[in-house]
Amino acid sequence: MSTATAQKPTLITLPVSLYNDFGRWSLESAGFDYEERRQALMLHVFASRLKGGEGTTPMLLTGDQKLTNSTAIAEYADAAAPAAAHIYPQDPAERAEAREFVEWLTGEFGEATRRMAWEFLPDDVPTIERYWTPGVPGWQAKAMPVLLKTGKPIVKRALGLTEEKLTAAPIKVTEILDKIGERLSDGRRFLNGDFFGIHDIVFAAMASPAVCPTDGYPVPHFQPEDFPAVHADRIRGFREHPAGAFAMRMYAENRTPATRGSYA
Repeated sequence: MSTATAQKPTLITLPVSLYNDFGRWSLESAGFDYEERRQALMLHVFASRLKGGEGTTPMLLTGDQKLTNSTAIAEYADAAAPAAAHIYPQDPAERAEAREFVEWLTGEFGEATRRMAWEFLPDDVPTIERYWTPGVPGWQAKAMPVLLKTGKPIVKRALGLTEEKLTAAPIKVTEILDKIGERLSDGRRFLNGDFFGIHDIVFAAMASPAVCPTDGYPVPHFQPEDFPAVHADRIRGFREHPAGAFAMRMYAENRTPATRGSYA
């Protein structure tokens, strides 16, 4: 076997990121072995582009493919999963529903939860340093604060941190938590009944900036006390919501180590 063939696929990531952890968790629950290369915030753009990506992470390099978004990585992981550890339903109709669910949550829900946190983070470089440097190259950890101070307008523009969108974000998050709560109201263990898989992974990952997991996240995650009182109170409220509590439980019980998918 050649050296290239023997190498593990490489996943380029940020330490803390809802989309990056969606990709990581999907790979791990599908039993997919990979080497993670964490990048500091801002530097991740260059790392992605140097490998032919779009300047975003996660990015999975498999040797013959470059997958540049978390949903594509999740589907790739499922295709490689062992027979009894798929994360997507294998029935065509159920798989189609799962794909719609993923598209819904990675769109408006994920964008809203991320905006709520980043309303405050661009002005708090010490907090960014604390949570976005674990596992990154040392030179990147040193360079990141300088880049953040000069690149703050770029971050705000890339994340859509306009007054209108920031005002709408908590409303959208609450609306979707209520819908997920309705789905859980029959007492089911997982979002798709007895089957752990993509529904649970994508919801918990997209909810992570809103609930700030205390257990299970693969690196230290920012917490309510890292924010002004107005947002800290929102986080605590989301944690008390039935859907928010479910997301916290998924991280605590099914993230590290990652529970294998339940679909055959």
